[in-house]
Amino acid sequence: MAHGHPAWSFFIENDNMIPMLGWDALRTRSQDLSPAVTLNGLIYVFSAEQVRQGGQLITENTIPYLAHDEEESIEVDTPFQWRVAELIASRRELPKIELRLPSSRADLLDESQRLAGPPQALFGERLSN
Repeated sequence: MAHGHPAWSFFIENDNMIPMLGWDALRTRSQDLSPAVTLNGLIYVFSAEQVRQGGQLITENTIPYLAHDEEESIEVDTPFQWRVAELIASRRELPKIELRLPSSRADLLDESQRLAGPPQALFGERLSN
């Protein structure tokens, strides 16, 4: 969820606070606001072709992945946030992932599918099978 709802967020213009969604939205009680989410970079899944094509990767076809555990979606943009993430990680038991070294291209494809599961996008375009 968004830490600050867009209805209660502002632009600063000529030293004045301008509500992002207008003054009427600002008058709404926080309990009555629709839920809002923000991108946080937790996970993005795209095909290599989508990245090579460039352009906008987040579109109206983007499928959201909502992280409900604040510890799983902590922002790491500053040295302080990195230290907080390290502290959280040091107190959690991380899942064990079994990696197998592939001996051929077919084995490599099988292993990547085993780890990734069926092709699907969480934050990205829907991928075709």
